[in-house]
Amino acid sequence: MTRNNKADWASIEHDYQTGDLSIRDLAKWHSVSEAAIRRRARDGAWTRPEGSPKPPQKRREIAVTYSVPLSTATQLATDPEAIAERGAGLVLRLMDELDATSSHIDTLETFIVEAAGADESGRRVDAMMKAISLPSRAATLKALALAAKTLLEAKVAAPQGKKEQRREAAGKVAGEPGGKFSTPSAPKLVVDNR
Repeated sequence: MTRNNKADWASIEHDYQTGDLSIRDLAKWHSVSEAAIRRRARDGAWTRPEGSPKPPQKRREIAVTYSVPLSTATQLATDPEAIAERGAGLVLRLMDELDATSSHIDTLETFIVEAAGADESGRRVDAMMKAISLPSRAATLKALALAAKTLLEAKVAAPQGKKEQRREAAGKVAGEPGGKFSTPSAPKLVVDNR
């Protein structure tokens, strides 16, 4: 803040003692620093009325932990197949909602114009029209299609852990006939009885 050596300290003292403004607001109003006002108030023994604005108190963070008992719903929520099924149902419901929006677009536009008729700037109408516009609906459809694809992939093949992937890879290598780690087959005897 710029220093103002020609500050009207009598006016600042009067405003300080009436208590209508906080010290920060007083400093901005009179173009002086807060520290200068506090210093003058301390040195001059200025007093403020009881109801004067006070600086906001810092809130203390309270750590709260919740323990949720394991129930059937909680166990289902951790099952990858159940999550994929619930997600697929949600995607289908959202696609139905998008279909309903797209099929009644004219009605929605009329409602928007009627609801925001008192808005002089037109910003509200523009924002709502943008929300139901074709690019917005296309982006929503694209996001839903990607979510459906991801959920389908998760449903078909649940992700394996690293140990399971290694075990499966080792089984493939060991199972290949003639492979380095495959079990040797019984010797073949060739007999020619002619």
